[in-house]
Amino acid sequence: GRLERHEGDLLNWYDIQTLVPLKPRYVSSVDSGNLLGALWTLAQGLDELLHAPLLDGKAFAGLADTGEILKQAAALEGISGRYRHILDQLLAEWHAPPSGILDLLLMQRRMQVNVSSVCAAAGAAPWAAELEQQVSSWAQNSDRYLAWIEILAEKTGQELAPLGPAALLAIRQDLAQAPSLFTLAHGRIGSIRILKAIREESPPASAPLGPWLDRVMEAFATAQWLAGETLGMAERLIISVRELSAGINLRFLYDPKRKLFSIGYNVSTERLDASSYDLLASEARLGSFVAIARGDVPLEHWFSLGRPYGAIDRQRVLLSWTGTMFEYLM
Repeated sequence: GRLERHEGDLLNWYDIQTLVPLKPRYVSSVDSGNLLGALWTLAQGLDELLHAPLLDGKAFAGLADTGEILKQAAALEGISGRYRHILDQLLAEWHAPPSGILDLLLMQRRMQVNVSSVCAAAGAAPWAAELEQQVSSWAQNSDRYLAWIEILAEKTGQELAPLGPAALLAIRQDLAQAPSLFTLAHGRIGSIRILKAIREESPPASAPLGPWLDRVMEAFATAQWLAGETLGMAERLIISVRELSAGINLRFLYDPKRKLFSIGYNVSTERLDASSYDLLASEARLGSFVAIARGDVPLEHWFSLGRPYGAIDRQRVLLSWTGTMFEYLM
């Protein structure tokens, strides 16, 4: 990258226009440790997304969270009772979405008009814009990758009977759950493989289904190409993230005598700070955890972190430097 680093670690301060490091050139232990933890989380999260269903109940759980916040927002007070009722109906559906992918797609298509009405009534409320953006993004996701499923579901079991029991079973299975981006990009869809073989062989019994088969194949080919494009970008991003995280060195920030991390390293003076992070309840704790997990520092470092306790209303409290939630949550 264009940002200067020291031992693979980003410096604390850069000119945001020229990207030149600002003086003193400095590496912060807590910032490097937290960045490393964030990069690990990002790489793992991206990999999980690639292998998760492209649409399932989690999407609607997220919409429900946003909808509940919108419902509570002060800006919603001016909405008429009718639109409040519509929002309540949407929330009820989002809190208990169906399991099958076809039913999820049908609910997604149906809700878009209602969401637009609610958001229009909410005016300039920030959470209304957020909800509308989320709904739009999920709709685009379905348009790009799942349109072939809606075509696949157009025919009844009786109409599909000439294709044989294997095709019927595969179609039912593929209508039960959305594929992952990885599965779609690699074409590992059972019903599509069977239908493609039937179309290529063109048995007389399948002739009436020819136009439908062509539509399914065409829509799937488009979705597969788009999935492959996105998968390639995501895999390249994962590689970049892992390379960046692998290059971050935490060892030079560690004082083996005190068994603690220094506050940081002054690159300009080539000097490790004398002060250290010595409390478990501090924002440096995540850096300590990932450094131990990666083998950069010994396990004994964890037990060298101080654990002083105080008492508040007769309750024991683990003390931090300043008592902020930031220190405890990190």
